[in-house]
Order: sequence, then structure tokens, then C-alpha cells
Amino acid sequence: MNHHRLLQSVETIKGRSLWANLLWMFFASLIPFATAWASNTGFAAVPVSLYGGVLFLTAIAYQTLDMTIRHAKGQMDSLWTVATGDRRNLLTVTSYAVTVPLAYIYVPAVYLIYVLTAFLWIFPEVEGHAS
Repeated sequence: MNHHRLLQSVETIKGRSLWANLLWMFFASLIPFATAWASNTGFAAVPVSLYGGVLFLTAIAYQTLDMTIRHAKGQMDSLWTVATGDRRNLLTVTSYAVTVPLAYIYVPAVYLIYVLTAFLWIFPEVEGHAS
């Protein structure tokens, strides 16, 4: 839904945004594979870590897409400002990065992080405010 809302904000699409969107769709397409593998292996550490890696790459790709769209709309002050300005995106990327090694230590904590991170995205971003 957030991807849909993000793309609705675009009046004209630039090549970089198309490539960023393609990258996001590629990583998002890996989520069912990673989910099935984790489920079929009894939620072992390696598949759960891979799932976190896929979510991490998907979040990075989404943030890249968001940055390219903001840049095309003239809303980007600097790469650092955009990358760190949206706390929700930053927290998502960070939490998924943490789950990759944490899966080898304590899988239940990883589940909790996945659920809490998903709750960040239930409500849409308020227009004009970074979450």
C-alpha cells in the first residue's frame, strides 16, 4: 500500500525511478520464496536469516525508490537528509539488518522484530511529514 501511495505522488516518471522500482519489485518477489523456505524448515536460523536479508534488501530498494522520486520532484536536499530524514524507513532498514545475524543467536527475537517492524507500516505516512 505504501508503494502504491508513493507512486501515486508521481506526475512524471524518470528513468532512475523506473530502475529503482524494478529493483524493489525484484526483491519483493523473493519474499514468498524466503517465507516458504523458513516455514518448511521449521524456522531454522539460516532460512530466517535469509528472510531478514530479503526484507533488508527490499527496504533498501524501497528507500532508493523513495529517494529517486523525491529527487525528481525537487524535494531532495541531500542524499544524507533523505536517507536519514524518514525515521520509519531508517528504523525498518536497521531492524532488518539486525535480524540477519540475530537469527543465528535467538530466532524468537527475530520474529518479534519482524512483527514490530510490520506495525510501523500499518498506518500511511502523513503528507508532508516524515515518520
